[in-house]
Amino acid sequence: MTIASLSGKRVTSAGSSFHALPNSPRRDWLMACASAARRQVRATAICPGFVAADMVARLGLDMAQLTQPHDIARIVQLVLELPPTASISEIPLSWTVEENL
Repeated sequence: MTIASLSGKRVTSAGSSFHALPNSPRRDWLMACASAARRQVRATAICPGFVAADMVARLGLDMAQLTQPHDIARIVQLVLELPPTASISEIPLSWTVEENL
């Protein structure tokens, strides 16, 4: 399992392109590892957008409206508790409706 920013799936502004750069390969590498293991390994990329954290506070967003860290922890727990017959490859998370997910 990996946590890779939602920006790795799409770049919505010129300012976010450098943040997106390392996130897409991280997600792709995880999926390649699962594929190479011939389905004996489950791989999930959890891809949150803005999360209520210190590094986002300076952007002036309403922190109460953003994805909360404990919500990501709950999703990680859900993925870890899936039965061996279930696999989720990717979970995009956004605190708002986005046009191009």
